[in-house]
Parts: sequence; C-alpha cells; structure tokens
Amino acid sequence: MPWQLESAEAGSPLRTARAQGRVLVFGLDWQPLLGRDVPRLALARARGLRASHYVWSAGQGASVGCARLRRPRARRREAWLSAAVAARLAAGTPSGMVLLALDAGCVWLSAWHAGAVLADSDRVHDSRASADAALDALEARYPGLARFGNVPMEGGWQPLEAAQVFAAAGDAARLLPVVSPRRRALAGLAGTSLALAFGWRALRSAEPARVGTMAVDPAQAWADALDRHAAGVPWHGPAALARALGALRALPASVTGWFLRDAQCLPRHDGWHCQARYARGTLGRNLDLVAVAPPGWAVHFDLLDGARLTWVVAHDGAGVPWRRLGSARDTELVLASRLQRHARLFSAIRLDAWQVLPLAPPADAQGAALTWPEDWPAVGTRQLTVEGPLYAYALLQDWEVAAAWQSLQLQVQHPSDAALAARRATVRLQGVLYEKH
Repeated sequence: MPWQLESAEAGSPLRTARAQGRVLVFGLDWQPLLGRDVPRLALARARGLRASHYVWSAGQGASVGCARLRRPRARRREAWLSAAVAARLAAGTPSGMVLLALDAGCVWLSAWHAGAVLADSDRVHDSRASADAALDALEARYPGLARFGNVPMEGGWQPLEAAQVFAAAGDAARLLPVVSPRRRALAGLAGTSLALAFGWRALRSAEPARVGTMAVDPAQAWADALDRHAAGVPWHGPAALARALGALRALPASVTGWFLRDAQCLPRHDGWHCQARYARGTLGRNLDLVAVAPPGWAVHFDLLDGARLTWVVAHDGAGVPWRRLGSARDTELVLASRLQRHARLFSAIRLDAWQVLPLAPPADAQGAALTWPEDWPAVGTRQLTVEGPLYAYALLQDWEVAAAWQSLQLQVQHPSDAALAARRATVRLQGVLYEKH
C-alpha cells in the first residue's frame, strides 16, 4: 500500500508518513563522516549545520542525516524515524538502493554504500522519470549496487514493501534532538539550582524533602535501549540456519520441463521468507510443478513461462542475546580460524572490521544524551559474507555465534542441466555478527 505523504515544513523537501504512532521522515540532508567516534562526529556535524534533529548510519563508512523540524506539541511523543536508515536495515545489505512508489505518483529514491547513506540520495521525486534520472546518476558513481523496491527496474531488483521498511524502523533509525553545549550547561545549572532549593527546604523541614522526579540510572537506561534494539533484530541460532539451508537442499533442481534458476531466503520476525524461481522448458506443465511442491509451500505462476515456490521457515524467535555476547577477540581467533580451515571449500569469505553498534543514546531527565557506562565493554557488529557450494555449508551449521543473518541466496549456474545444477549450486550467506569489545 503506498505511503500517504505529508509535508514536514512549508517549503522544505522533507516529507513524512505516519503509522502506528511512528513517523517516517524522507529527504534528510546526508553528510559523510570520517573518524571512529561516529556518535560524537554526527552530533558535531548536526550542530554545525544548525539542525534540530539528526541520525547517523554506519558500517565500514558513516554518514549523518540532519533536518530542521518543528514538531507540533501534540505530536512530540511520536517516534520520528529516518526512512533511509529503515530501508537500509530492511534490505539487509551493506550497499544498495531502494526505489519505492509513494502516493500521488511520487517516487522515493535512497541509496547507501558501506553502511553510509549517500548524500543527495534520500529524495522524494515528483515522477518516475525524475527518479530514474537520479538512479542513473547514482549508478554512474556507485555501479553494482543491489536494487530493492516495489516498482520494476531494469537489471534485476528484489521486492521491498512499505510494511517491511516500517517494521525495520527501530531505535537505530530514530531522529535525535540536537542539544547545544549552551543548552546542556543551562540545564545543568537549572538542575543545580533546583537541588540547592530542595536542599535548603530539607534543612528547614523536620522531615527530609522528597523530590518527585526520579534520577535516571545510566546503566539501566542503556540496558533498556539494548533490549529494545535486540527485540527488533531477529537472532538466528544454529538450528534456524540449518533449517533454512535444509529447505534449499530440498528444492528439486528440475521437474519434468521445469528448471530451478535461483532461490532466496530473507529473515523476518516470523521466520525466513523464502522463494525459488523456476523457468519452464518445452515440456513443462503447471500441474507437474504443483505436484512436487512440499506441503505448506505455495506455487505462483508467471503467465506461461515461469513460476515461484514460496514458503516460510521458522526461526528461534528471540532477539540478539547482548548480555551473552562473545568478544571481538573470540571472533578473530576462534571463528576466523574455523573459516580459514574450510576456506578452500568456499569461493569467497569476507569478515569485515568491527564497528560500534549505531544505537541512539538514551536521555537523562533534562533530555541530554547519556554516555556509555565506563565499566561496560563496547557492543558492536561486523559484517560476514560467505559464498560457496551448498554442500560446504554442512561444515558451518553448528556455529555458536550471535548472528542476525540478512539474506541466504542460491544461484544455479546451469539450470537446464540437472546434474550440473545439483553440483554447482552456489549459496551466498550474509549477516551481522554481534560481539563485545
């Protein structure tokens, strides 16, 4: 269903879409960031641009999205979230672009590379022609970006719907208020004055004064923020990954005139959503494909020459266990050594550098961002990509890692030859590992 857009401000390129007490914001001003302390750099850049709100997007690269918003008092309790960050999280790839049809013929285009949303890409276009021109310009600068959306595109694309973007809009996409150093100082001075006043009243009173507002415990506030983030990220243990790989192995390479082309499983909160595409040969009939579909799987036909099998594989149904994460050192020594031992069986293995988790900081009673507890290890992620023959994954199914897998793709190199298809089916597994540092 297309989004119903509203203008965030008169004369502003910002647009908003509202649903279930949350507001997605389109058209932020994105700027690249250089450096490791992404939260500090993002806030500094937002202050320099005199923005009222900001959000950052980070992977191997990083960028900050800024906006000047005046939210009506009645809507200040709503969560305002970046559509660009939500789309990146929903797509689940480090680099890609999304093209989504909105209402009144408008089309939204956003793109990201190495985890950073690209400058000038988070834009709502008045027509498909305008969006296509911007898309061509992006392709010239960043060729080969994975494509997602709800409108057809040349060169292949993966479906991504509005509901999936809304579902991915969690704390990592939340727009944060820009608090100036002067405002923080005034808030601190006001808090000190209030404390002195209460202290004076306590000295004059026979009973100690009771302050009605409770202080915010930084450790508990950060724990709550991590719990909210973990609840929004499906965690896939070894059993869940084994079930998804088992479903791919169960796919028939050929069925009386039908040939397997490719398959893909994408994780959602209720399980892995999978589909396999088949091409019809000369002898293929629709009845033959329906006859071999496992129970619970659906068959969809593309006119006369193609078909899709779709099914759902249950996963563990739990969030990322951030309290029981392994260390980055464990990943570098134990997991990396295991990958090295089996590297000859795979065509590609990539384990990216560790990055701090891009989590919106909780606020204290005055609305200022709380710093990470000094005695806590940092929580971060790293991207993992493995590509190789389907049979080789049997060696990796018992991984004891905290992973949020993003996609599982099977590509058949010789779909018309059943024997070759079974031996040369290539699987690409992408995901995010969570760990402490």
